[in-house]
Amino acid sequence: MNATLIPRISLALLLAVMIPFGSSCKKKEATAPVSAVPTAAPAVAEAAAAPSPAPMAPPPPTDYNVQVDAKATLDAAQAAIRSKEYEKAAQSLLVVQRQKSLTPQQSSDAREHMIRLQAALAAAQASGDPSARAAAEVLRRAGSR
Repeated sequence: MNATLIPRISLALLLAVMIPFGSSCKKKEATAPVSAVPTAAPAVAEAAAAPSPAPMAPPPPTDYNVQVDAKATLDAAQAAIRSKEYEKAAQSLLVVQRQKSLTPQQSSDAREHMIRLQAALAAAQASGDPSARAAAEVLRRAGSR
């Protein structure tokens, strides 16, 4: 009789403990959505009141699929790098790089010009040049396409 009495007592104790906790959980679930609504409203109000960041400027209208004279465009990019017109240089080099009919020499020249531009951009950004930052952003956006 002891062997059957212990499991019954254990089951009774387990049920006695679980029933009060089980019923209180249901009450908490019913009241939780009501208390959650007031706390969400201030968060929404704070988000609406916070100033939104300035929208990013759209990229300059450049058609990368236009066929151009690679040598003339690379020369223009080199002149733009020398005159510290970094964004113009970046746009020119991107146009050349997207050409489908480049000779191996033109492709190599475009790569060398891009390396020079990136080195010039790194130095100019280190000194705080805003046009260098804008050109770097143009290159980042073009690289993510």
